Amino acid sequence: MISTAALAPEGDSYKMRRVVVKRGLQGSGIGSKMVEFCEAYARKQGIFSIYCHALDSAVNFYLKNGWTPEGDYCSDDTITYLQMRKIL
Repeated sequence: MISTAALAPEGDSYKMRRVVVKRGLQGSGIGSKMVEFCEAYARKQGIFSIYCHALDSAVNFYLKNGWTPEGDYCSDDTITYLQMRKIL
């Protein structure tokens, strides 16, 4: 397995979770293709908003893919993240 992503329905939106690309293949465009696939799937389901909790190391990835930060960094136990959203 080289890449994963999951969409979880939450009201009139989806939460994107567990977007991971195998080490050594990051930066090759696989993650962007995976996100594009998930966005297209959401549109087909009638969902026009996706959000995620992006780790600091992933914020630039989401920005490059057209996502927008919402608010400030948050903490959940020991994990710090930035909520990001994309309107489809």
